[in-house]
Amino acid sequence: TTYNLPVHISDVNCTGSEEDLLQCSYNEHGISYCNDASVICQEVSLAKAGNCSHGDSRVNGENGPSTGRLELCYNNAWFALCYDYPWGNSYYKNVYVSCNGLGLPLRSEPMSYAKTFEELPQLPWSPFEYSCSSSTTASLLDCHLSKESCSSVYSVGVECGDICHNGEIRLAGSGYDRFGRVEVCINGTWGTICSDYMDNTGASVVCRQLGYSEYGAIAVTGVYAESKLPFHIYYLNCTGMEQKLVECPHDSLNYNCYYSHDASVICQDNLTVGSSCGDGEIRLVGGIAATEGRVEICINRAWGSICQSSWSTSDSNVVCSQLGYQPTGSMVFNYGYFGFGNGPVFMTNVYCDETKTTVLDCGYKTNTLSCGHAMDAGVACLDSCKDGDVRLSGPSSAFAGRVEICIEQTWTTVCDQFWEIE
Repeated sequence: TTYNLPVHISDVNCTGSEEDLLQCSYNEHGISYCNDASVICQEVSLAKAGNCSHGDSRVNGENGPSTGRLELCYNNAWFALCYDYPWGNSYYKNVYVSCNGLGLPLRSEPMSYAKTFEELPQLPWSPFEYSCSSSTTASLLDCHLSKESCSSVYSVGVECGDICHNGEIRLAGSGYDRFGRVEVCINGTWGTICSDYMDNTGASVVCRQLGYSEYGAIAVTGVYAESKLPFHIYYLNCTGMEQKLVECPHDSLNYNCYYSHDASVICQDNLTVGSSCGDGEIRLVGGIAATEGRVEICINRAWGSICQSSWSTSDSNVVCSQLGYQPTGSMVFNYGYFGFGNGPVFMTNVYCDETKTTVLDCGYKTNTLSCGHAMDAGVACLDSCKDGDVRLSGPSSAFAGRVEICIEQTWTTVCDQFWEIE
C-alpha cells in the first residue's frame, strides 16, 4: 500500500543485533522513487528463537522421523505451514522438495495430509505460500513464494518414505506383488527407470532379484506409470546374467523421459518352467491331431497360453498360418476346450488382421489378471497343401466329389461355369 508519507531512509542493512532500526546502516539522501518496505511480525508467545538455520526443515513426528508435522525454519524461528491449495495432490512437488530437504527417501505417490496436530506445541504460520515447479528443488525457500493468507485450521503433515538401501528394488502401482512399476533405490532415494530401452532381458533381472522366476518376465510401459519419483536409470542394457539391476550397464544422466515411460514389469511365479523356445513361437497342445489344440506362445524363454477374450477367427487364422497350415478356414475354441494350461497366461484381447504374419505382431494386452486357464484359447486349423494339388471332397466316394485345387497353399473350389467333361 502506498501512503502519502515521505521516504526517509533506503538501502537499510541491519546485522540483526541492533535494538533500534536507526542503528542499522542506511542512506537518507538522493531517494527519487522507492517501494514502501513491509514486515510480518509474530506474537512473542509463538515465535521463539530456535536452534535452527534459515531454510532448515524438520518433521515433528507421529510415527518416527519421516511422518508428522512439517516445520520450516525462517529467520531462526520454527514455523508450521498452513495446509491450503498448494499442498493438494496437484502440487505433489511441494512434498517431494520437503522430503528431499530432510534427506529422506520418497514414496511413490503424493504424501501430504492435513491435521491440527493439537498434541504438539503451537507454532506460528509460515508467512509464505510455497509452489514448487520441480521435485528436485533443494528447499521450499527456493520455490515460488507468495504471501500466505491462511483460512485453514490445519497444518501440513507429510509422510516421507522409509530408508532404503542402494540397489534395492520394488514393484509399485498395481496392488499386486508380481506386477508393477520398477522403483530402484539410488543414494538412499527411491526413483524409477526410463522404459525407452527396457526389454524382457532387463525384466528377467528385475524378477530374479525380487525372488521370482526369470522365465516369462515381461517389460511393459505406460501401464503402471504416473509415478512422481525422479528417474534414476536411463538406457538400461542388461545382458541377463546380472544378479542385481544396478549391475546392468546404464546411464544416470538426466535425459528427457516422460513419466508415462516409467518402466514396469510382469513377473511369473517360481513354478514357471524355462524353455529353449524363441520369442513369438507358437504351438498347439492337447488336440487329437497336430492341426488343433490349445494355443501356447513363447515369451522370454517360457511357454504360456492366450486368454479367450476377443478371440476370433481373424486371430486363429494368423495362428494357423504361422504354423504352416492354411491361413483361412480355421475354427476357434474357448473355455479351455483342449485342456487347461499350467504356465502363465501371457496375452488377452488379441487382435489380428490379414496383414499380420505372427501372433506377436498382432495387438494384445498383457494384463491378464481377469483370465485363468479356464479361459485358455484354442484353434483347429486346416492342413496345408502344395500349390497345384487337386483332390475330390465330399461324402460320396473316393472317385467322386467336389473338385478342390490348392492355390497359395489353400484349398479352393472351381466354378462350374463352362465346366465340361474334358
